[in-house]
Amino acid sequence: MTPYVYVAIRSDLTTAQQLVQAAHATQESGAQFGCPEHCHMVVCEVNGIEGLKKFCEVCGNAGIQYSLFYEPDYDLGYTSACTEPITGQARSHFRRFQLFGAQTPTQQDKLSRQPA
Repeated sequence: MTPYVYVAIRSDLTTAQQLVQAAHATQESGAQFGCPEHCHMVVCEVNGIEGLKKFCEVCGNAGIQYSLFYEPDYDLGYTSACTEPITGQARSHFRRFQLFGAQTPTQQDKLSRQPA
């Protein structure tokens, strides 16, 4: 079976911050749990710190290990989390989470794309 890691990033961060924080979380997860060959990644957006807590709660209740990333810069706090590689039925716990980029762009993203 193909292994997957699930990454949760807060939707209240800018897109640039989300990408960096997702990379931090996956890097820590890989160092902690290892990364099998051909591992797939699913990136989910969660609603702020409360959504991140819910993601971690789902992991804990399902017995899935995860790495929670704390960003000390800019007073961001906990920004993202990444699971250990999982397969099969364990993946079903994450169906309730929205995929990254599935929402319409935020106002801030729209402004940053406008020509000067």
